[in-house]
Amino acid sequence: DNRGLYLFKVGRVGEAMQDYRAALAINPGYLNANNNLGHAFSELGRPAEAVPLYRMALKAQPEHLEVRNNLANALSDLGQLAEATEHYAFVLARRPDHSNALNGSAVLLAMQNRPAEAKARLERVLRLAPDNASAHANLGNVCAMLGLRDEALGHYRRAAELNPTDAHTRYLIGALLNEQGKSAEAAEMLQRSLALRPNHPDTLAQLGLAWVRLGRSEEGLRSWRAALQVQPDHAQAAAWLARMKSRTRML
Repeated sequence: DNRGLYLFKVGRVGEAMQDYRAALAINPGYLNANNNLGHAFSELGRPAEAVPLYRMALKAQPEHLEVRNNLANALSDLGQLAEATEHYAFVLARRPDHSNALNGSAVLLAMQNRPAEAKARLERVLRLAPDNASAHANLGNVCAMLGLRDEALGHYRRAAELNPTDAHTRYLIGALLNEQGKSAEAAEMLQRSLALRPNHPDTLAQLGLAWVRLGRSEEGLRSWRAALQVQPDHAQAAAWLARMKSRTRML
């Protein structure tokens, strides 16, 4: 299992998962292997496969707070908010300053349209762990929900600094900069996002908008067409492209 942890840390996820499975073949109730394999599935965006592994780990040690928090995160990703809330509450009742549980439960509050409460909780997370990239990104989302665009942008920027491979936060920064009319900076950030996550349709659509506003219409049209090639029903790209074509015909 220790070898599996090392392999996971150096990005050899498939080999790490093989090691975890080998450990579970010997001892199906092994807490660490169940938790680590569940975490690997969660990181791969496969929470449905992570949940039973976390449940098996908790059978071995029901009071294990990290495993319970991991289970809550996976349930939240699956939209099973009521059970996720219960597990976060379990963790926080025993460790009120558990920053990851505070962070995850704040996301649930935002999903339940309670952004003011979510904001207060995320600010508490950042007092406990100022360099928590996920909390900065989540607080950026909540500030955007509350219409606090400049504050949102500040948290997104900090999240991006802390996590150099976070494509989504860079996309959010670019979209906000587009909203503020800062097209050159938006284009730069959106290109960085695409370098990390190529062919993402929302990012391509926003980049097209930035290019057009910068007077680079051909590049804008190419970006919108690329977005529609990836996602033919992308409403925003289709609308912007149609509007641009209409203006061109009028000219």
